Amino acid sequence: MLVSLAALAGCGATLSKAAYTGDLARVDELLKQGYDINKRERGFEDCGTPLLAAAFGGQDAVVQELLKRGARLDGFVLYCAAHSGKISTLNVAARAGAKKDEKTMAALAKLSPVNRAEMLGLIDAALARRDGR
Repeated sequence: MLVSLAALAGCGATLSKAAYTGDLARVDELLKQGYDINKRERGFEDCGTPLLAAAFGGQDAVVQELLKRGARLDGFVLYCAAHSGKISTLNVAARAGAKKDEKTMAALAKLSPVNRAEMLGLIDAALARRDGR
């Protein structure tokens, strides 16, 4: 089960919660306080780092800022962005160099065939745009 806003409400996921909700000012404040940009925070399931939480929340500006500040990029950010349904977030992740990896494909395999096809189509389209195809 992926993170939901309700799941965030009662947990200590301060940086990831700010990232998920798009609170860029709070993200900046917490990073200046020394929060680990790549730490998986309690209260999250699959999307546990601030970058993945921002992608899952469809927060383009936060995704860009976290990447600019050194957030670790892996292919799973594509899954989280696709789950948000925001093409622009998928494009941000793809342009940053995200590629489909084993974790992404394993997560997609758990979905219903219809959902898997839809999300894989979104991911493939973003990667094709990045590659000029």
